[in-house]
Formats: sequence, structure tokens, C-alpha cells
Amino acid sequence: MFVLRIARLSNARGYHTATYIPSIQAILFSGGESNFTTSVALQTYELFDIRTFTITRNGTLLAPKTGGTTTLLLSGEVLLVEGYDGLNDTSTCELYNPLKDLWRPAASLTKARDGHTATLLENSGQVLVCGGVIQPSYSVLNECELYRP
Repeated sequence: MFVLRIARLSNARGYHTATYIPSIQAILFSGGESNFTTSVALQTYELFDIRTFTITRNGTLLAPKTGGTTTLLLSGEVLLVEGYDGLNDTSTCELYNPLKDLWRPAASLTKARDGHTATLLENSGQVLVCGGVIQPSYSVLNECELYRP
């Protein structure tokens, strides 16, 4: 059973990411779009406290993005593999430190993409990024890349 409206995000979001961060007992919501007719990518994030069902922090990402992924790394940081910035796909990535509430640049992808998957390989701590789409041609990718922290 779902219970309607137990909480609200500060911003309406679609195509955003959501990752649970145990060290701060919060869910990180990042990027996405607030209006699908204009395809404007959001440059904001929010932290949702799972104990109080409230937004405890919100702020700004290094760049706007939608259609990306977030992956909790073994270090406790979160890797944001960027997607579409509202004009083009991007290859840049960001790392979020939840204890410092700080974003910083991470290594870039070799090929820009959005709509991909990102999977933590727990045995090595690496992240496998696969597939996705290249816009505006909407070419679908079959390539995978490996992020090494």
C-alpha cells in the first residue's frame, strides 16, 4: 500500500537521480527536469532525511543535468555520471561528499551520454557505466566504461 503525500520535494523533478546515503540517513535527489516541454536541466540537489521525512538541505550542482545516474561508492561519496545539460549530452562527472556537503569534479567519461546505467562493482569499488543515448541524434550506445575511484 502506498500512502499519498507523506512529504514533498522542494522542486518538482523528473528524470532525476535518487541515492540512499547511510552515513547521513538521507536520500540524495539530484538534477532532472522541472518542465518537460522546455527540457531545461536542473542544477540543484536536495537531501531528504528518512527519519523526519523532510528536506534537510538543498543546493547547487557544478552543472545542470538530467538523465544521469548517481552511485554510492565504497568511500561513502556519491558519483554523479552526468547526462543531458539541456542542450547536449555531457561527459563530465561529479563527486558528492555527504559529510562535507560538497561537490567536486570527477574524471570525465570518454563518450558523452544520458539514459545510461551505472553499477557499483563491490569487489573493486569501480563503477561500470553502460549504454545510454547520444542526443540530439538519439543514437543508442552499446559501449561500457569503467570508473576507477
